[in-house]
Amino acid sequence: MTAALLLALGLALPPQRRPPVILAVTPACAQLREIAAHEPPEYVFASNGAHWREETGTAVPESAQAVAAAWERGRRIRFVAVTRSGGAANTIEYDDYCFDPAGRLRYLREEFRSVAQDLIAVRERGWTAAGQLNGQERHYFWLASGKPRPAPPGAGRQPAAPVYAHTSELPFARFLPKT
Repeated sequence: MTAALLLALGLALPPQRRPPVILAVTPACAQLREIAAHEPPEYVFASNGAHWREETGTAVPESAQAVAAAWERGRRIRFVAVTRSGGAANTIEYDDYCFDPAGRLRYLREEFRSVAQDLIAVRERGWTAAGQLNGQERHYFWLASGKPRPAPPGAGRQPAAPVYAHTSELPFARFLPKT
């Protein structure tokens, strides 16, 4: 899958049919997710698997294995969307990170899509300001229709997104402005 397609798919995710419970308890993250769906990011980064680099505009090299888009509010990174080609053929992973104004992770949405399994697997987690996990949800959908489905055999074995507890831990943090 080309890097441009990864970026396009990562920034044009379909809206969810119902607001998830985890996202509902973090209204600032719900608002930031909505902004990210409709506004271009302030920063775009690409990775070849080993190294991240900042890109200009939304065009990224074909060799990129991961693409990240970052949105600021109040001169601080508040929302990051990462799109990665999956470990298996015809799979893709989307990870949305929401940070509070102090840079602490408050919400993480992981989405794994597999053509072979006709599967969209979503896991959402929320954290308190003190960094404690305060909830988790899992949802499964048919890829072809987007309709809910039962958990498939081996549910929950999809690749887990890295947890970046603070914006300073993002793999491209050195490219972000210091505030």
